[in-house]
Amino acid sequence: MWPRRDRHARAQSAESDPTSLGRILIARGYVTPEIVQSAVRKQLVATPPLGEILIEMGAITEDQLEDALYEQRKARGETSCQEEVKYQLTQQTKVMQHITHGLSEVAGLANAMAMKLKAK
Repeated sequence: MWPRRDRHARAQSAESDPTSLGRILIARGYVTPEIVQSAVRKQLVATPPLGEILIEMGAITEDQLEDALYEQRKARGETSCQEEVKYQLTQQTKVMQHITHGLSEVAGLANAMAMKLKAK
């Protein structure tokens, strides 16, 4: 656990760091600056990382945290080409899942309309 004084110093330095998790989450539109400030205040008296606090607050999802943490590591030059490929494939899989879900809903609506038309 970080001494309280060190946590305050880290929180203050994160405000000016463009690769800080809070700034990335705000830039992606996942949270507002006020929500991040609230989470940082909680972080100063608790030990969980900022991302975990924001999930507990219901401010972000685990997927959003994973995306932002990846972006942070990439911006800091801490990722490999293999990780980039894996990340892009994961993103494409998520897009395909959303498309599949949407198409299933459309098919369900089309079937319901067809049934109504048959009943007339």
